Amino acid sequence: MTRSPHEYDARGSREGFVAEGVHVSRQPTLHGGARTRAPLLDRLENPTMKRACPLLAGLVVLGASVSLSASAQAGLPVARSSRAAKVELHHTSFGEVLSTSSGFTLYEFTRDPRARDTCVSLTGCPQAWPPLQTSGRPTPGSGVRASLLSSIRLPDGASQVTYAGHPLYRYSGDIGPGETGYVGVEAFGGLWYAINAAGHAAK
Repeated sequence: MTRSPHEYDARGSREGFVAEGVHVSRQPTLHGGARTRAPLLDRLENPTMKRACPLLAGLVVLGASVSLSASAQAGLPVARSSRAAKVELHHTSFGEVLSTSSGFTLYEFTRDPRARDTCVSLTGCPQAWPPLQTSGRPTPGSGVRASLLSSIRLPDGASQVTYAGHPLYRYSGDIGPGETGYVGVEAFGGLWYAINAAGHAAK
């Protein structure tokens, strides 16, 4: 099922920012609560409004960056790592899917060719979907296949973890381990899926 997200503000809410390139059609339901549609989204979906407000796109990206900084200061897990990343399996409504060592869902981007991150070159994308980075060879948790784990080099010199050739990402709006409300979201010209231990998309 294809869904499109609201983005997030500095408190971790998904109703603060909408990154440029995210096509918003409807709001997913998370943990039993349907979220209300922000009036700003209706204006952003108007093509005339998009052309008239180039400054808004810049403010959106800035806001997303502020959100990431706020999350880091609050001690929330983020995708960047100063050590070797560990990839685990976490049980969710989609079955067991790849996660960070803290249990946060990892995603693949269907726009990516094998072993190449295209999100990094799209305005606003890395702020919404930061790459899972590692400073050494990534390590597998129980049930994760070591033979499918690898890494690629990003333009800034950092290393991003891959699994079965898929670059791995976190979603910055996820606020708890095992959250899957954004699996199947359409954003930045592609779909974002969780991945199972076999390296296939969990839909």
